[in-house]
Amino acid sequence: MSMAQLPKSYPLPLPFPDGQAWAAIRGGVVMNIGSAVVLPEVFLKALTVARNLGARARGFTTANFDMIQHYRPRLNVVARPASGGGRGYLFTGHHEIMIPLLAAMIKLGVPAR
Repeated sequence: MSMAQLPKSYPLPLPFPDGQAWAAIRGGVVMNIGSAVVLPEVFLKALTVARNLGARARGFTTANFDMIQHYRPRLNVVARPASGGGRGYLFTGHHEIMIPLLAAMIKLGVPAR
């Protein structure tokens, strides 16, 4: 069955079933901030569906921000999505410190090393 054959009212897991939403992250950044279970699972499944539908979602950067690094975010947000080309980073620390530091670095245009 093709996507065109599905009824218009059929609930789809992605707002853009043809994968065009994922094309926007090529070369972009995906961040997980503090979600240890649900978001990492949903993100990996949505990315897998988009890739299976033909989206070329590769070459982007992923980052996980958490106080304690857990298995799912480490693998489903950082390692697996970036394995096809891209980079994944783990940031461990208190959110009230890490997120303002990240915002300041972005605002000031601190270059990557």
